[in-house]
Amino acid sequence: MNNMEVKPEMPHNADDKELRPASGPYPDQVSLWIGRFASEEALDEYLRFDYSDEAKQRDPQICRDFRMESFDEDFREAFLVETDQSNYANWLEGCSYDDQLISQFEASGWPEPPELEGMNAVILLYDYSYDGSVPVVQNSQYSVRFIGSVVYED
Repeated sequence: MNNMEVKPEMPHNADDKELRPASGPYPDQVSLWIGRFASEEALDEYLRFDYSDEAKQRDPQICRDFRMESFDEDFREAFLVETDQSNYANWLEGCSYDDQLISQFEASGWPEPPELEGMNAVILLYDYSYDGSVPVVQNSQYSVRFIGSVVYED
């Protein structure tokens, strides 16, 4: 009988052959979510870390909802878009690295517009790769859908 421990294969970056966790901090990756929030304040609250002494859970709600590791709050962008659009490239115009991100996400394929009807928010986590294990979270206060993770050059 073989007592060798078998470890699950981990995804890796084909360029550098480096093993990496399925989700978590990872240089030169950006992860994108699109969601529905009542206001900019509700979106900010969803992404807010709690540093108070009374906090039982310091990570923001997005980490709990999507069962993901914490992220560096200095490397995130989140904003509401003005209109419900079917051209998702327009949603990313004006964000950091927008040309790269738009072309990368277009190459990997955007979701069909009906899947995201009513969405009005963009969440980008830079230097973070999410594995998509939880694709969507919905409740009466918000709805958030993971779109994907792509490489960008700083």
